[in-house]
Order: sequence, then C-alpha cells, then structure tokens
Amino acid sequence: MLEDLAEEMKQEQDRTEKLSSSAVQSYGVNPDQHAENVKLARRAGVPPALMPEINDDARLRVLLDQIEVAPPAVTRFVADPENLKLVHDDIESMSALERSFDVLKKSARALASSPWSTSQGLWSVPRVAGDLLQKVTKPLSEATGIPDFGGNIAEWSKYFQAGSKATASRVKGDVSGAGLMERGLYSGMEIL
Repeated sequence: MLEDLAEEMKQEQDRTEKLSSSAVQSYGVNPDQHAENVKLARRAGVPPALMPEINDDARLRVLLDQIEVAPPAVTRFVADPENLKLVHDDIESMSALERSFDVLKKSARALASSPWSTSQGLWSVPRVAGDLLQKVTKPLSEATGIPDFGGNIAEWSKYFQAGSKATASRVKGDVSGAGLMERGLYSGMEIL
C-alpha cells in the first residue's frame, strides 16, 4: 500500500516535470510558425528541431520542388517574380486546382466525343451486313454487271466509321499523359 502510494506520487512528479519542461520549451513559440516548420521539415527531409536554423534554405528547397512538379499553367504564372511573391505559399494548392480543371476539361471533351464514338460503333452494323451481303452480291455483280450493292454498303460504312473515329479523337484530345484511373474516367465519359 505504501509502495503504491510512493509509485503514484513518483508518476505525478514525473508528469509535473514533463509538463513544466514542455511549457518552458514552448513558451513564446508561435504555433502557426511551428506548424509550418514541422511541415517544411517533413517535406525537406530534415528533423523538425533543426528547422529554425535552416528554415530559409528548407523553404527555398520546398518551393523549388513544388514549382518543378507544378502544371505548365502554374509555372508560366510564377515565372514572373512579382506573381511568385504573391503566391509562393500557395503553389501546391494552385497546382491541385489546375490539375482538377484539366481533368474537368478533358472529361468534358470525352463527353463531347461520345456521339462520334457511338457512331463509330454503330457504323459497324451496316459494315458487317454489307460484308455478309457482298458474298452474294459480288458474284452476282461479276456475272451480270450490276453494281455490287453489298460491297458498296461495306465500303461506305467503313468510310463513315473511320470518319467518326477521327472526329471522336479530335474532339476528345490527347489523354496520353493521363494515368490509368484518369483514362478510365475519360473512357466512361466517352461512352455515355
């Protein structure tokens, strides 16, 4: 019983010492600045305790890394030093916003290409019918001299199918830089 009381008092004393030490270390520290230092330290790969000494170097390294991976529209904007002074702490959010707009723009283009993509598929129906019909009309044409009706249907369908495919590709635009999930989104929009 006495040992339990002594242990409890020791734990309370340790807790009080830790709280006092913590209060002394944090007194006068700006919480927002400290949070930013911890965030910068993680991005820069530096222990947070070293941040006050190398804060400017770490900030510059993080800023350059953010600009390096930013979308082209953001990098064009921040190429002007006056613009960069205004937004240097918002590069990451501007990049995310620009990427979101890019996905929306490409999604709209994929959706707009939908009628031509559908048309491309629909033209395969008369094309297949013409190919099948051509098995009868081609020999008949050769024997009688009348036009190969099945062959004409197949060729015209092939022509319109290729035109629909080309138009869909032009409307959809280039999505070659998109990842698997993003291309899946565009493909889904295209078949709506």
